[in-house]
Amino acid sequence: LAQVMSDAILHPLEDIARLDEERANFEQLGDFDSVIECTIQQLALWKVLYGLDEASVEQLVEAHLRLSKAYAAGKYRQQAAEHAKRGRILLERVFDDGVSCRLTAQVLAAEALALMESPDSPDTGNQSVSVARVADLLKQALRATQEAFGEQDLRVAEILENQGVVATSQQQYAVALGKISEAWEIREAAVGKDNEQTLKLNIQMAHVHSLAGEIQDALRLQEAAVARLRALDRFPALLIAAAQRLAEWQEQVGQDHDALETLEVAEKVVVDNCGLDDPRAAKAKRDIALLHLKLGDHQAALKYLADVEYLERRLHGASSLAVGRTLKALGTVYMVSSNVAEAENCFVGALAIFESHQKTQVVEEIKAKLHHLEVLKGH
Repeated sequence: LAQVMSDAILHPLEDIARLDEERANFEQLGDFDSVIECTIQQLALWKVLYGLDEASVEQLVEAHLRLSKAYAAGKYRQQAAEHAKRGRILLERVFDDGVSCRLTAQVLAAEALALMESPDSPDTGNQSVSVARVADLLKQALRATQEAFGEQDLRVAEILENQGVVATSQQQYAVALGKISEAWEIREAAVGKDNEQTLKLNIQMAHVHSLAGEIQDALRLQEAAVARLRALDRFPALLIAAAQRLAEWQEQVGQDHDALETLEVAEKVVVDNCGLDDPRAAKAKRDIALLHLKLGDHQAALKYLADVEYLERRLHGASSLAVGRTLKALGTVYMVSSNVAEAENCFVGALAIFESHQKTQVVEEIKAKLHHLEVLKGH
């Protein structure tokens, strides 16, 4: 530990650069907690540099704002707001008007993001106030950012994206699509159409179309995004999420075989990039099993559900509700397949789990199924 601390003090800029690379890798995997950890370490290093008069207050403010953004992405609202606040407090030490304007724009954007990523729940009665506050902060941030950095700056694109999210939450779909399209044009010109954030905007537009009931437009954009992500093979987390959502829409319009192929793509990407211990592997296999069941392929469904049970035992423990639900599903498929012995084994295992968790309604359902199996054995 002493050696690590010594290295950090002697070579903080090298450590910051190393952590930048690690952050980028974790972001591609969607591992927000690890992104936060890297950003916390970077902030600590910037504080060391600032204490040694080798970094400016501007750099320290920006480090706080990067951490605020990382916390917001991980849905840690309180911590995100705290570091945005610290950034604003540090602004009092900035006496250059130009620098102050640039930092103020970034603080406003961070304050809005901290509120937006985890809005008040509807039952608090404060959601409309929160949305209005976010919208106002984003409006201020957009104006300040355009004045400080220019209308084609990527920071402007990010604010437009967030305005699109707010408009979507208010069911203002035409407004949302307009904001997202503006952001896409800026990103496409600045970093290209194959940049991860540019691709995310295509996916965001597809989502808005789906919410607006324009499912064919949503499918067209999402299919194109998934195809491009597969070709690039650089953004696994984005591809997994995009493929899973595409499969949902394909199933929704009756394209069950296409949905199955799409889910198999998501499963392969999860396993290849994140391993079987990633919770997304169990989810992908469960979704595939349900589609096989819907298509009448009971044997394939059983195979995937057995995989899900094994993974969930590793992830959550043998007595977890997740395992209980999977055993119940396995028992149902075995029962439909007339394999009474296996069905009974699965239902007995599920019953023990749900009884231990005092899930009365599910317990009664399983007992009814076991009774039905006894009747079948009697015949």
